[in-house]
Amino acid sequence: TAGYSVGSVWVDTSGKNAYMLVDATPSKAEWKNLTKISYAVGDRGPAGGIVISTSDNGFHGLEAAPADLTTLYTWNGACGDSNITGADATDDGEQNTSDIISECGGLGTAAEAAVDYYDSDDYTLKDYDDWFLPSVQELELMYQLKEDLGVSTSTYYWSSTELDDTEAWVVTFISGGSITASKGASFRVRPIRSF
Repeated sequence: TAGYSVGSVWVDTSGKNAYMLVDATPSKAEWKNLTKISYAVGDRGPAGGIVISTSDNGFHGLEAAPADLTTLYTWNGACGDSNITGADATDDGEQNTSDIISECGGLGTAAEAAVDYYDSDDYTLKDYDDWFLPSVQELELMYQLKEDLGVSTSTYYWSSTELDDTEAWVVTFISGGSITASKGASFRVRPIRSF
């Protein structure tokens, strides 16, 4: 870097994060992220959602979108009754969603709606495009924070967890329990993302 010398301080704030050039010895300079934030369950997350779980002392976790999508969706959209290879994980909505999009992308699925959340009128912070349809266990985490999330306790939500060709798992916010339903039924979608 032109004009750089050992012991000088350089700060880059041109992007979303701020970085400082740190150097203890000549030729060993490295940029350090100054904006790393620790989150707790219930906090407002980095994309404006509600944090539903954390790991790594709060530096990583999951956040749920601040509101439901305004439209009800079917699990399978126009994809019909088919078994989606790999979309049966109970604890990995991100992978399930990827599998659903891979086989049924562009066909109006609940997973597609979750992925497209960043570009919808429901979401005003357009900086995050890594939303997905939660797995059944991730939805059960959301149930624990139903008041923070502002959800109706009479609502059912699609998970990305498939049972078979014709059914997938939903979580009822009446009791927090999970049940299976026809993939052609219409339920709410609340996207989540990892941070």
